[in-house]
Amino acid sequence: MLIELTGSPFPQFSPDEYARRYREVRSVMRGRGLDALLIAGNSASWNRGWCNIRYLSGFVGSHEQISYALVPLEGDPTLIIGGANLHRAGERSVVGDVRGGTDYAGLIVERLAELGLGNATIGTVGVDRFTGLPENHMIVLRRSFPGARFQDVTDTFNGIRAVKSAEEVQSIERAAGICDAGFVAAVEQVVPGMTEFDVFAIMQGAMFRKGGEGPFMTLIASASMETPAAKFPRPYPTSRVIGTGDIIINEAAPKCHDGYGAQGSRPITLGKPNRRYADMFKAALDLYHSTVDALRVGNTDQDVLAGRRIIENSGYELQAPLLHGYGLSLEEPIIGLTYWPVVPTVFKPGTVVVVESSLRIPNMECGLHFGDTYVIEESGARRLTGLPKEILVI
Repeated sequence: MLIELTGSPFPQFSPDEYARRYREVRSVMRGRGLDALLIAGNSASWNRGWCNIRYLSGFVGSHEQISYALVPLEGDPTLIIGGANLHRAGERSVVGDVRGGTDYAGLIVERLAELGLGNATIGTVGVDRFTGLPENHMIVLRRSFPGARFQDVTDTFNGIRAVKSAEEVQSIERAAGICDAGFVAAVEQVVPGMTEFDVFAIMQGAMFRKGGEGPFMTLIASASMETPAAKFPRPYPTSRVIGTGDIIINEAAPKCHDGYGAQGSRPITLGKPNRRYADMFKAALDLYHSTVDALRVGNTDQDVLAGRRIIENSGYELQAPLLHGYGLSLEEPIIGLTYWPVVPTVFKPGTVVVVESSLRIPNMECGLHFGDTYVIEESGARRLTGLPKEILVI
């Protein structure tokens, strides 16, 4: 049974929104011949590991290595979490049946037996398509239910989440405003003599004051524009003192208290950019516009990849994807990385992506990073983050 939370201090999606999600998920389950879904989640990657559980329950934990949502085709869903968070599940979870402890596999066995699903076909959903369910838990499930069949359907579930509803887009727009606030604060408050720790505190502080939910990704690296030597992405600031003539490479991805996030990045320079970085930014901006132009309903991942021709003979190389999906987590499609297999993609209305134009000179450790969050609509791509499309100069 799904419950309507009353008196919770946290924002909630509407009952109609959750009803829509369950309708779509169960429709796909029927099409795949699945009797239940077993969905894994954890506190990895700034709590984005909760994405699939959070999509159907609203719940987010604090430190768990693993938790589960069990969603039968018929009957009430169940949330299985660490016992330490059991007492507070009621202020976050719209799933009424919440069970906690440390014997996760035992709790799953118990619930499957209650549902009479010992010989069922069960779809498993990992945190992402490269991370399945823990094998020690799967061993217990297979031994307990030798007649059951388990199928990995992570890609299928991710495909459901990829297209956002109006409520989801509204939440991502709020996160985009939080993201913008971090960069505005940096330009207004950072001065020579501060350290990377200070920049990190200024940006994160502004985003938390705007309503961000922690933890969330903030990457910062600084270097002299004349002799750039910082490695990026860097999730941990250092005590390096920032001075005139430096560049601050960054990326921020705050989220609202419902878990939906937005991502943005702007190079920040203390003083006018030198020729190297002015030229690099011009190439990055050309690549950025090429990617945005490809964000049309009916276009595919190949339309995005065509933009790589802009940098083929430019002397630069990519240090991040051209784009990736976004919402409750970094999502598919992830396009433009040689080591990341591309999922064939046709863009649909409601697809939210982060456009990234991240370049460097080969063998140079510190390039620049530039990006925004967009939603694809029937009329084209609409930018959600609102920073000026330029290097931010202090």
